[in-house]
Amino acid sequence: MGALPWVLLFALWSSVAGKGCKRLSTIPEFGDIYHVKEECLDSGPLRFIHSKNRPTLPSKLALNHLADRTPAEMAVLRGRLKSGAPNNGQPFPSEGYTGLILPESLDWRLYGAVTPVKDQALCGSCWSFAVTGAMEGALFLKTGVVTPLSQQVLIDCSWGFGNYGCDGGEEWSAYEWIKKHGGIASTDSYGLGGGEWLSSPLSVLQNGLCHYNKSELVGKMKGYVNVTSGNITALKAAIYKNGPVAVSIDASQRSFSFYSNGVYYEPKCGTLHPGSALLRRGVSQGAAAAFPLPEPRQGLARIA
Repeated sequence: MGALPWVLLFALWSSVAGKGCKRLSTIPEFGDIYHVKEECLDSGPLRFIHSKNRPTLPSKLALNHLADRTPAEMAVLRGRLKSGAPNNGQPFPSEGYTGLILPESLDWRLYGAVTPVKDQALCGSCWSFAVTGAMEGALFLKTGVVTPLSQQVLIDCSWGFGNYGCDGGEEWSAYEWIKKHGGIASTDSYGLGGGEWLSSPLSVLQNGLCHYNKSELVGKMKGYVNVTSGNITALKAAIYKNGPVAVSIDASQRSFSFYSNGVYYEPKCGTLHPGSALLRRGVSQGAAAAFPLPEPRQGLARIA
């Protein structure tokens, strides 16, 4: 049987599982196609989604594979740490952008600088995806070729720099690892890091043994820069001149878990909540006001 819409899957599961909340794998014709906890979903995700989907709002929510996750499980998946350790990134060189005329909109995907969307699955490794996304963009601007980079090598190898694999990390710590080792492994050279293919149980990101080949590392890094916190103009300039930028956002809000499309806006966003690292790959007119960056610990990579 072909794939079913999430809403239909959720309704089917609700009707057959009852308070037992069995896995859908107990239904032969469906197989193991949806993870269901042994306790029932009593938080009303459908009601929450319907209450937030209004014509006047810039984004839409939809049911997805996170519907049965508890708040504690979601906290583990966010994966971005706030260690308080010193960030060695260079300050944003505002003087170098004086007089820069910014376009009304820019989407680096249209230029081929961004690889397809990936999924971290059950590994709290968002920080590694933000880093590789920024590095892929910087490499593209230098070489004209987009090279998928390995998140798994950062998960496996950057523990000594303050990261904790699937238990979380920080982008700048990964940048420090890349600087010290003279580059980062590509996905092809290090092996598939899993979360990209949800259909394969063998391709799930997890902590593993560091095994990169130094001769195959790419993207020698010259340095990285911290975009001025809260400065939307600086962020736009950084994206325009340097490609996609790694950013952080308050991911503790329930609306973030069910985001589907549009310009995400959450008035309850804060700076004290656990964050998630993302890749900002473009700008659009008016989007800055509607897409707040509450914890803008941004960074862009400079490829030597």
